[in-house]
Amino acid sequence: MSKESLDTLFGQMLDQYPLARYGPRHKQHVIFEIMGAIRQAHEAHVQPLAKDYLVRASTGIGATWANVPWLAVLDPQETDTAQDGRYVTTMFAADGSALVVAICWGTQRLRREHGKEATDLLASRRASTVDTLTEHLDHVFTIGQDVDLAASTPLARDYERSCLTWRRFDTHALPDEATYWSVFDQLMAANQVLIESA
Repeated sequence: MSKESLDTLFGQMLDQYPLARYGPRHKQHVIFEIMGAIRQAHEAHVQPLAKDYLVRASTGIGATWANVPWLAVLDPQETDTAQDGRYVTTMFAADGSALVVAICWGTQRLRREHGKEATDLLASRRASTVDTLTEHLDHVFTIGQDVDLAASTPLARDYERSCLTWRRFDTHALPDEATYWSVFDQLMAANQVLIESA
């Protein structure tokens, strides 16, 4: 794959992933190449920053495709896993309808430790960030509400509930690179405020 622009890669992911999920998952699949290029772009973007951010991406585990593929940029000061802590993430709706850039709270560890109570804990954690996020983000972000990822699995539905703030771009209105990085950088800065105020 030649070096494609980020918005082209996002479009390819949203176009091809919903159909890919009906076939076998293997490392030679074009989805791995697309997600790999998206990950590399994020690694290059955060590399000049003063922290050793970790960039993680997932399209599933083993032979099983993820319902909602994602990429997360983790601040080691907060977490080294997407299963816990706050981080900036880019998610692709399961039906290919949208790209979502968000600050989310990892859900898997919370779900393991608290079971059904995890949903209430997520809501409480989200509510506690509304004032700070409202102060540091402009009006184009949705704060304190679930996001629609067309999720159809329990884990992916947790993703929808775990977003502290987000911006959704429908497939027919994907952002150009400058717009995407502006949104991403605003979320990275807001997440840093949350981490430092915890």
